[in-house]
Amino acid sequence: MESLQEAYIRLMKDKVFRKEGFLCSVFVMANPKEIFNQSWQFDFYQKEKDCITSYKMDAAIGIVNEGMEVFREEKIAIEELRLDEIKIPFETVVKELQAKVEKSHQSATKIIVILQKASVPIWNISILTDAFNLINVKMNAVTKEVIDEKSFSMLSWKT
Repeated sequence: MESLQEAYIRLMKDKVFRKEGFLCSVFVMANPKEIFNQSWQFDFYQKEKDCITSYKMDAAIGIVNEGMEVFREEKIAIEELRLDEIKIPFETVVKELQAKVEKSHQSATKIIVILQKASVPIWNISILTDAFNLINVKMNAVTKEVIDEKSFSMLSWKT
């Protein structure tokens, strides 16, 4: 897996990149064994259109979603994510949370990682476990402070 900065620089130089909007989040999802081998997805917010365009950083960069409606609970302002502010590496965060899950005698089956900014850069990590629990941790990507942590059984969801 290329670093966030390497992938971002490659995107900036690629002819696929539309040069519209600003970086608002970075996303990756995989099973635990593949999480460090996945391609990043970069999301760019266009304020004028209130939409997001996403780029998947495979060998050949592709547009995943173009002009996608913004998913949010309220009309919260989307903030620009600056990668030069990130001090806590992706690998560190994921490994620490995987260890935490294993310590609780569970195994991760899927890991979802979002890097975004909500006044400060945040690693927002969700881990689905083999016991059908969802563990979500929001960690300050500069100081490593845990901002929020939740765990609940997915079996409690009503359909």
